[in-house]
Amino acid sequence: MSGIRRTRWEAPFHWRLQTTVREGLTPWLRAIEEKEPAVGAFVDMLPGQALERADALDALESARRGPLQGLPIAVKEIIDVAGALCPLGAPSLHPGRRPATTAALVRMLGEAGAVVTGITVSTEYAIAAAGKTRNPHAPDRTPGGSSSGSAAAVAAGMVPFALGSQTIGSIIRPAAYCGVVGFKPTFGVLSTDGMLILSPALDHAGFIARSVALIRQVMAVMTGMAREPMPFRVRPVAPWFAEPCEPPVRDALADAAVCFRTGGLLGAPFAVPEAVRLAEAGIVETLLNHDLAHRHGATLRGGWERVSDALKALVEAGERIGQSAYQAAVTGQRDITDTLHSGLQPGDVLLAPATTGVAPLFAEGRGERAPQRLWTLAGMPAVTVPVRWEQGLPVGVQLVGRRDQDVVVLNAAAWLERTLARQGGTSGGTCDR
Repeated sequence: MSGIRRTRWEAPFHWRLQTTVREGLTPWLRAIEEKEPAVGAFVDMLPGQALERADALDALESARRGPLQGLPIAVKEIIDVAGALCPLGAPSLHPGRRPATTAALVRMLGEAGAVVTGITVSTEYAIAAAGKTRNPHAPDRTPGGSSSGSAAAVAAGMVPFALGSQTIGSIIRPAAYCGVVGFKPTFGVLSTDGMLILSPALDHAGFIARSVALIRQVMAVMTGMAREPMPFRVRPVAPWFAEPCEPPVRDALADAAVCFRTGGLLGAPFAVPEAVRLAEAGIVETLLNHDLAHRHGATLRGGWERVSDALKALVEAGERIGQSAYQAAVTGQRDITDTLHSGLQPGDVLLAPATTGVAPLFAEGRGERAPQRLWTLAGMPAVTVPVRWEQGLPVGVQLVGRRDQDVVVLNAAAWLERTLARQGGTSGGTCDR
């Protein structure tokens, strides 16, 4: 049985400072310089600004230092950072775009002591044409979309932590394909002010990191989320979507289930209700296309010759959606959210596929959105944890909980992460089965 092992792209060291911020930051900046040409994770590298920021943090009195003092972070290009290059994944349409203000979430991280080291690649408008980023484990394979640069930068050891966004599956899928941890919190928990919004009903901000522990720490700082253990019960959920899951995904789910069963934490299976299963894909498509066309259609049509065919098709589809169909989708989203919430008890955590397979070849696309789509529609917290490796490619699982039970989901993910590492010693591993 294959087990998870450490990627060959090792981080210089853990971000927690032992010396000054400048000394701690320098190896990460060196890693970006060395690895970026092969990975293509960044649209703008900011070493000079990062070192200036490091010196300013080092000059602070101890009492004024934040809880994330010196944490290097990367920011997806659809999340504004003042003065940095943030072309929204559409450099031909928005060449040289440098916003005048910084997104609220980035400001909050900065106030806690984090240091922005660069801006990472997104797909076009976080939904369409792929960027330049390669999967660090296999350059002929996709890193996923649309938070591709953020996931690849973390996986390659260029940063320990990055910001992403998810409208359908754009945090969970690339994190799983790149073998790192991706977390999409409950809808609305993290501010999206200063972020490109495709659909106000679907868009989430979230995090990608090298460990669940780091995400828990940042969430505690950003939201006041409790970090103490909370009871949970894991309930396996069979695929509710039509797309088949490949053997590596089924094996990863079985590995995780054995871990939880061995720990006495596995509960009864959960079945996605038939009405939800049949409706969710259409509702997401209606909400996304309508909102995209109405929020960004005029801008995109103003530079139509510089817009990809894929993005044009989404805009045109959205323009055809009438108000009655849109309102039906809004109602459908509310009904699905209520149905799923009522079907779970406090402390329930669903064990579900994160993807349908390993990262596909570039010629095969950026992977299926189906495993992530429902939980985004319902605004439920979701996290992917890497569980195993198949032929040099990582495979993760997804843990999902009731809305506002982010701490429970992250506790379950942290338990799984610790258990896998303990079973595999220093290189990680799977529970025996």
